[in-house]
Amino acid sequence: MTSGWAGESTSKFMLWLNQLSRASEYNLQARQFVRGHADGIDLGRLVADYAEKVRGFHDWLHEAVEVVVGDTIADYRRCTKRIKAVSSRSWWKIILQQVVISGKRDPYTYLDQYLTDEELAEVNLLPHRSHRQVDRIIELVDEYGACDEDLRKVVHRAFGASNA
Repeated sequence: MTSGWAGESTSKFMLWLNQLSRASEYNLQARQFVRGHADGIDLGRLVADYAEKVRGFHDWLHEAVEVVVGDTIADYRRCTKRIKAVSSRSWWKIILQQVVISGKRDPYTYLDQYLTDEELAEVNLLPHRSHRQVDRIIELVDEYGACDEDLRKVVHRAFGASNA
């Protein structure tokens, strides 16, 4: 651990070569890696570098899959999104009707669990309890396109929305 003159501190988790007692048992590549880091191995840097390589591999794999079987994958994604939408629609109907409306709860008190601070600020600029405001909340929360007209009516009722 080190501390700078302005109070900022940094920490590293180092592996020192003299602490790697089983280094002689490592395979050839591991021994070469250890020898190449005579000043110690910064474990945090090692993990961060490896994570970047893994992300790069996943990006490459995603692109390769799209090229080879893009149409099939697109259809699969469309189907899974539809399934999630149906499930989400049922879940939201139950929550809104049986918990929010029946329990006389104010859904505005829960918005911070579903919206970012920026999204909350945007929603709060719209007329409170208006259809426009509630419709924007639906747009922000409905990641699967689950909200049909029937559910929209339930959401408006739960929020006490008016056309004003």
